[in-house]
Amino acid sequence: MFSLFGFVNIERSDEESLILSMFEKLAARGGAARAIHADPAARVRMGVRGDAEHVKHAVAATPSNSLIAVIEGEIYNGAE
Repeated sequence: MFSLFGFVNIERSDEESLILSMFEKLAARGGAARAIHADPAARVRMGVRGDAEHVKHAVAATPSNSLIAVIEGEIYNGAE
């Protein structure tokens, strides 16, 4: 099971502690592995919590990092 969460463009000084709090609140849903994408300049943080096999592929990016996504599942035909 996966838990996807995050926030965009909020104005808080505790963004790091907020995302960590989200991880802890979702602990009961299962999975100890977690991944975070953070772009402080854009004020974006996205996270995923679940089992290690799925989480290691959950943050996906284009080669230039111009597009980044936190995903649940698989990307088919990714090379296209």
